[in-house]
Amino acid sequence: FYCYPKAIWPFSVAQLAAAIAERRGSTVAVHDGQVVGFANFYQWQHGDFCALGNMMVAPAARGLGVARYLIGVMENLAREQY
Repeated sequence: FYCYPKAIWPFSVAQLAAAIAERRGSTVAVHDGQVVGFANFYQWQHGDFCALGNMMVAPAARGLGVARYLIGVMENLAREQY
């Protein structure tokens, strides 16, 4: 599936590197030794808000709570660092 105009899942190394370079708080979720999810912030204003972006879960990992886990991690990251 397409997550935004410049990327196709699964991310290539180049796509992942670009997303990490352009955004903040890049986070992966790992299950059984495999990366199964990715999220980051595409906008942020210190002391005001963070906008979640690139929230993706591998098809094989859906239904395992990966998205819920990533959202919790990103919420905590936003509160602690932004």
